[in-house]
Amino acid sequence: MLPSPPPSAFSFLRPPRNLASQFELMTQSALPDHPTVADLPQAVWRNKRYVLEESLSRKGSKGRKSWIKRHGFFLVKIDTNDSPLSPYWACRLCDAKGQPEFFAAAATSSAADHLRKSHRIFESSQAADPDLLTDESERPKRRRLQYSAVPRARVKMIRELSLGLLINTNVPFSFFSDTFFQQLAWQLDPHLADQIPWSRQSMGRLLDDTYKSKKDEIKQELSDALTKIHLGFDLWTSPNRHAVMAVTAHFLDRQGKHQSRLLALRRQLGCHSGESLAVMLGQVVREWKIEDRVGTVISDNASSNDSCLVNFYGDLDAEMSLADVRARRMRCYRHILNLVARAFLYGEDFEAFEAES
Repeated sequence: MLPSPPPSAFSFLRPPRNLASQFELMTQSALPDHPTVADLPQAVWRNKRYVLEESLSRKGSKGRKSWIKRHGFFLVKIDTNDSPLSPYWACRLCDAKGQPEFFAAAATSSAADHLRKSHRIFESSQAADPDLLTDESERPKRRRLQYSAVPRARVKMIRELSLGLLINTNVPFSFFSDTFFQQLAWQLDPHLADQIPWSRQSMGRLLDDTYKSKKDEIKQELSDALTKIHLGFDLWTSPNRHAVMAVTAHFLDRQGKHQSRLLALRRQLGCHSGESLAVMLGQVVREWKIEDRVGTVISDNASSNDSCLVNFYGDLDAEMSLADVRARRMRCYRHILNLVARAFLYGEDFEAFEAES
């Protein structure tokens, strides 16, 4: 059998190959009976030369048994005198993209951490997929869900609880990206921690998706209500000086139980006249498709709310009389009690009372 021809000189003029193709090319040449380090197949990356660690192993050596061996190369860097230096592990998946990542092989923790974070591969998944050595782009984006025994329902529940934590505590979306939280989650359950997409972007998308799905559920609740949909609204100024209107719905559900739902929490732009408030209120009821189900409306005693409801009900039903509007206008009793208490405590001149006290 004729020996394989040596590599063509033109092959060395091409752009640098990845490690795998370099080793494959070099192994086409037969080794001498007593090879030296200089005779072994070599790969060059960023002006550094490497040989496969197994080619330096002594006869009878069993080699490394770490699970990361399946996903990369154990290499040894050699100096200009062809003397072996430090051992390294290079990721095979990154190498397939032409961007190999190197990690010191004295310990495998860094390499394992890279597989976990960059490729969603961990030790328990090593035998689950025989095609791990293929390009990542050929694998499903969410293939990490195929590796773990963690049920999808549990992952979904934890994501929803995580979103609830963000909303309830008003912390930023980047909260779960904090290094200490990530380490804590990894210590508690590394497999579960790998399943939860906790990035700021992912949590933002989850909020949008959850809002849309819950909104559809509430629309169905409103449609199935046994009673009219009674509304409450109020306007106040936020700490950053924005006028905000809140609109709530109150009704009996299909089981006859009282339910309250927040329908809107929106910035009120422009003037706060009754006509302007009526426009905003009308937009809300149309968005929720309850314009023909509106019952009474509860608000405080501001005169602008009187004109608001005249315009609001008139827009919903042009034949509604002023008496009908007044019959559907409920004044907030808490606001009334507050005004009464202030009158008892301070009289008509609140500033004078404050000055004397």
